[in-house]
Amino acid sequence: MIDRFEDYTSNISQANKYITKIKAHKMKEYGLCASHVNCLLNIEKSDNGLTAVELSQLCKVDKGAISKTLAKLKNEGMIIAGDNGKVYKIKYFITDKGREVCKSINDIIVKIVSECSINLNEDERTKFYETLSEIVKKLENCLKRLESEQ
Repeated sequence: MIDRFEDYTSNISQANKYITKIKAHKMKEYGLCASHVNCLLNIEKSDNGLTAVELSQLCKVDKGAISKTLAKLKNEGMIIAGDNGKVYKIKYFITDKGREVCKSINDIIVKIVSECSINLNEDERTKFYETLSEIVKKLENCLKRLESEQ
């Protein structure tokens, strides 16, 4: 059981490192960082724009980091802030420049996901993602339980 846990945590850690490096490599050509990818993609997917709080929840990143990311994306012309008269509930929208970057990111995501799962059939892929999601949910519950015991 200990060996399985060590294999799992090591593999997840390695996968995360590789994903971060791939994101960083691709984003460098736009003057952005790996941490900007999920924020940009989430804004692009939203027809109605997203607030900093919504992005924080979607990206699983604290609001301070989201604020810095939004400022950078805005300065680079990737997003614009809507004017709804509410300072703390401003929605952010993708620009044409941001859409171009998202298209480039999506192209590499499709290529990498295809390459990484080439030896898996659709049922195996589906089961893998279902299992991984279940493990993440259970880990979250374990953390909540541990925190409530303090």
